[in-house]
Amino acid sequence: MMRAAFEALGLPHTYDAVDVPTQEGVRRCAAELRNAERAGWNVTIPHKGAACAVADEVGDGARRALAANVLLRRPDGRVVAENTDTDAIVHAVDPMLGARRWALILGSGGAARAALVACEKLGFKGVEISSRSWTTPEAAWDLGADLPEVRCKVELSPWIREWGEPNVLPGREADLVIQATSAGMAGKDSGLEVTQHIPWEMLPRRAVLFDVVYTPRVTPFLAAAHQHGLIAVDGLVMLVEQAALALKLWLGIEAPRDVMRRAAEDALSSRGSAWQR
Repeated sequence: MMRAAFEALGLPHTYDAVDVPTQEGVRRCAAELRNAERAGWNVTIPHKGAACAVADEVGDGARRALAANVLLRRPDGRVVAENTDTDAIVHAVDPMLGARRWALILGSGGAARAALVACEKLGFKGVEISSRSWTTPEAAWDLGADLPEVRCKVELSPWIREWGEPNVLPGREADLVIQATSAGMAGKDSGLEVTQHIPWEMLPRRAVLFDVVYTPRVTPFLAAAHQHGLIAVDGLVMLVEQAALALKLWLGIEAPRDVMRRAAEDALSSRGSAWQR
């Protein structure tokens, strides 16, 4: 996707995947940026929090989400952490939304924190959050303590009842449900468990269900949304937008989004991923 963008823009840049198994590796990446060995980095799970810690400066988006998916270099060599996930989520779901009363977010990592800030930007009155690591109400409040502060009301719900059964979340007739974990992602868990926690019958007909996962294009979460006749949005829209915003941060120019989306779709298609609307 990025290489297609550089080619379309007539730039000699390249874009490579680098395996970074430890947080020390994140520090080395920042050092390469300071030394002008790299023009910029994208950061993915599980290092979005560490990216803020190794930066010399943390942009407002990354500071609010407590997570960064972009590292860039100032002319003076200072490393800046930024977050383009939040605006990418807004871009993905804003055109689909009608009412903006309650949102439900699944997850508590970097993507979920970006989703919480996005819900504030979208004008939601309240947000309910649940995570697979929250097995009791006490764990929910303890482990959810590092979530960003937002103007909208936030409620934390445990994932598992105290007697070990899945907790079907209240949902409050949520107008937006964001699946912000790796559930359903190729190579991760199946994602079927996530669907057991959604209050499907309570959701209004115009509810929007958004999955940050983009491979496969149809996760169990999105398949269940389709089965219930709800609006389902896959993670490819967010993937392209966050990348386009990152490119602009690095180079100061607008990204060719159509070119990037076609490249991403071609890559996913070659993997055998299929999408039916």
